[in-house]
Amino acid sequence: MGPAQALTGLTLDGGWKVIGLAPRQKNATGGFFSVGYNVLHPDGRDAYLKAMDYSAAVSSPVHMALALKALTEAYLFEKNLCLRCRDQSLKRVVHAIDSGTARLNPADPLSTVEYLIFEKADTDIRGHLDAQAN
Repeated sequence: MGPAQALTGLTLDGGWKVIGLAPRQKNATGGFFSVGYNVLHPDGRDAYLKAMDYSAAVSSPVHMALALKALTEAYLFEKNLCLRCRDQSLKRVVHAIDSGTARLNPADPLSTVEYLIFEKADTDIRGHLDAQAN
């Protein structure tokens, strides 16, 4: 189990409490290099946390540096895209409402997890397309 799978029960910067793993629908998109959680803010907001799982890259049989580069670029791209969507006031796009970094073991830099916190959505893009097809 990597550090991204061990966030349940933690309180993150900004006061977000990690409640537990978010249920995944069998046809859900994404999630290969991330773990989803339900989180709750002290002000009552209920949100979705996407924790990046870098542990697979560290144990990559190919080239660890290239695997880490791909994952960090994906995280930064998504974070920047969320910021741009928020700045554009797009109404039908789920917005990232917070982001941060958690280190589960202060003595172990490999226990670091970067995360994005999103407004909750009814479904992902695959669920939306499946509903339109029916």
